[in-house]
Formats: sequence, C-alpha cells, structure tokens
Amino acid sequence: MKRFFCLFLLMLVVMLPMVSCNSNNNANNSDSPDGENEMIKDFGGVDYTILAREETAYEVDNSGEGTDDKVQRKIWERNVTMKDAYNVNIVVVPCPGVYGEKATYIAKARSLTSSGSDEVSLFFTHYSYMQEMAMEGMGVALSKIPQIDISEDWWCEKYNDNSEMFGKNYVFVGDMGITLYEYLEVVFFNKKFQEMYQIGDLYQLVLDGKWTLDEMIRLSKLAIENTNVNVSEEERVYGTLSNEHAIRAFASCLGFEYARLNGIVNEYELHTAPPQLMDDTYSKLLDWHMSDAVRYTAHGGTDSAGSNPLFANDKSLFYIQTLGEAEYLAANMNSGYGVLPYPKLDDTEGTDYHSTTRDSISGCMVANTVEDLEMVGTVTEAMCKYARDHITTEYYEQRLKFRYFDDHQTKAMLDMIRENLTFEFTQIFGDVIGRPYDSFSDVANSNAKNLESETLTHYWKSKLPTWKSGIADMYEKFSKLGR
Repeated sequence: MKRFFCLFLLMLVVMLPMVSCNSNNNANNSDSPDGENEMIKDFGGVDYTILAREETAYEVDNSGEGTDDKVQRKIWERNVTMKDAYNVNIVVVPCPGVYGEKATYIAKARSLTSSGSDEVSLFFTHYSYMQEMAMEGMGVALSKIPQIDISEDWWCEKYNDNSEMFGKNYVFVGDMGITLYEYLEVVFFNKKFQEMYQIGDLYQLVLDGKWTLDEMIRLSKLAIENTNVNVSEEERVYGTLSNEHAIRAFASCLGFEYARLNGIVNEYELHTAPPQLMDDTYSKLLDWHMSDAVRYTAHGGTDSAGSNPLFANDKSLFYIQTLGEAEYLAANMNSGYGVLPYPKLDDTEGTDYHSTTRDSISGCMVANTVEDLEMVGTVTEAMCKYARDHITTEYYEQRLKFRYFDDHQTKAMLDMIRENLTFEFTQIFGDVIGRPYDSFSDVANSNAKNLESETLTHYWKSKLPTWKSGIADMYEKFSKLGR
C-alpha cells in the first residue's frame, strides 16, 4: 500500500482493509465476522487441523471465545466464519515449538507425515526451521495447491519471493498470524531525552532521508556525554539498548547480503568473505555496540525482560526492540515515546529505508499427506484474507497504532516500516545452511565484555566451509523433491 494512502486511512480513521507486505489492494469485505455467513462451498464438516507451536497457538486457536480481548475474539470469529462458509472445523493442535524445542516440533511433524495419514492440514510455526522440514519433503509446493495465491495482499510477497527453490515455494508467510507485526524490528526513542538533548524532530529526519547509521551513533553518544558511566545499573543512563536480534537485523536493514544470486545456474552463492563495505560498516557497528553508549545484551535473545523496564524508566534515548513490546511501554513508560525505522547506511538513498523481523515469525506449510488439497488451499487462503481484513486491522490499526502510540507521526513511521519489510536469503534458509545470518550477533557476543576479540572477516572465513557445505546439501535435497 502506498504511503499516502496509509495516511489517508489515518485521517479518515475508518476500518478499511489493509495490506501486510504486498502493495496490491484487492479488498473484499464480504467476509462477516459475526458467524452469520452464507455457505460458499460445503466441504462436508471435515477437520482443518493446524499443528501450531504452543507458544503462539493464540494466533489461530479458539481462546478468544468469550474474551474481552478484541484481537483474540477476532481470531475465534475467523474460525466460526470458516465453519459457516466452508463447513470445516478449525482444529488447533499445540506442540512445543520455540526455537530451543524445534526438534520436538519437527519430530511430531515427521511422525505425522511419515505415517501417510491425513491427520494435519497445515504446519504453522517458527519459519526459521520450517525450511528444514520442507527440505525433508514434509510439505506441498504451492503450485500444486488450488486457491492459494501468494501475490495477494494478505501474503508477504517479499518473503515468498526469496523462499522460492527451483521454482517452488513450500513455506509461505502472511497475515495468518500476528507475529508478523509483533516481531517487527524497530527503534523506539524517548521523547523526554529528545527534548532534553535538543535533538530536533526525529520524524522529519527520517522523512528527509537523513536518518542514517552515523546519525544514530552520534545521537546515541550525545545522550551520555554528560553522564557518569561508573555508577550502578539502577542509575546508569545509555544512548541505546540493543540485543542479539537487534544487531542481527542491521544486516538486512542496511542492505547487506551474505550470498549473491548466480544468474547462470539461478542459485545463491555465499560470498567468500564479507564485502568490504559490509566489513567496514560492521566494524563501526561493533565498536558502537561495545562502547559505553550502548547496553548490549549478549546471549539474551531480545532481552525484553531486562531492557523494557530500563527504557520505561527513562534510562536510554534509543531502544532497538520488536514492535510488540509497545504494549509493555504503553502501560509502564514514564515519558512519551515514539518509533522509527532502522537507519539507512547513508543519506544518498532518499527515503529508501529497509526493515525486517525476528526470524521467529510464524510461517505456513501445507502437509504432504493432505488428500483434499482444494479444501486446504481454499480454507488457508480464506483464513489469511479474513485475517488481513479483520484481525490484522484490529491489531495494527486499532490496538497498536491508536492505543499504544499517541501521535500521528509515529503512525506514519509504522506504515513505512511495514511497507519496507525485507527478508535476506540466508535469513530465510539459515537453519539449513549453518545460520550465516547470525554473524553480526555471534561476533558481537564474542566481543562483549572483552571475552574475546573477534572480527567479522575471521569469523566468516572460519564458518565458510560449513556454510558452503550446507548450501550445497540444501540445493541437492530440494532438487529431489517431488510433490
């Protein structure tokens, strides 16, 4: 969706269909959320079974029945609508599936598909390890599934384009689940500090194309110029709060790639060493993260539990975190706050900012044992479309933008962030090729607290044989898949 149209929506403050990652706008509001839909196609009362990771089963289950939570209620209403419109029962089977429990989820999926029985319709879990499942042949190529059209608004085209393997997509991402929005990587800023340090209008800085990495580093250091860094954690003030996922996302947001497409064979090849600009930029990024201006949490994931209270209590100018933490900030923040996209590499790119998500957003894959692909394709498409029209709208437009943020400029920034989502090739296939996308955080973790002096180039070269073996194995296995 174009930015001017998003602003138009905001002025009208109406509930119109919204896009997620695609710029198409083929809205159709015929779906009724009240469970009084006309039958569109009768699939005979069969079960549409979703194997969902336990942690985020709320994205698709019936827990919203009777609740005051409007988003969860919309999710329940979607399941009711599917029953009315297609005569199917949405059955959600929770399974441990956070990244540390991926072996449990994959083993369950393997058991279901190897049995040959039509017990599960859709795998719905952490997209990072879903490609591992696809490579084993657990999924069906989208080209074989009637009705699913990943060029539609409700699917994330930028992810789906880069997840194609030999002309086939097995894992796809869209508005089916709200983690697409909850796990967006953003930069929160403290408005009290903005005024105190006379930083100026950060929103205008973004719109003028001047929000760069150098500028963020400069402002971050400015915020601690006159503070004592040799005090207790309770008294300490920082320029920026950062974490593993935050520094990792800089690669995509600054436009860097770990692999390049070989047009002759139409396959990606890993760079034998980090490109010079990438290496130089990372050295700058690393020096900043290891300085007194930044509180970097190594080996702590997003560290929301530790960092949220610090930012809420006015202990930092910037906070690089996932968008869903706005809920905590709205309830606990002492001062006003806003949100910005990740900075650009330099100011020669206009307003071409890039954004991305944590690699744990929920992806979809149709199980290879499905017998009625028409039913599964029809219902999957309908569920995702319904989510775009009703669930995402409720979460993003009402609950997030109008509840957790108090100014229209922030709302415009959120539209920009959502519009410019990108997913780098090794970010999508990281689990099956040795996770090169983790390089920025792995090197930072090695350097944190002076545990070890490590460079990106040295780390890259030490890992390259593993990565190259992984990518070769990946292509070989995907090339042999049939269905």
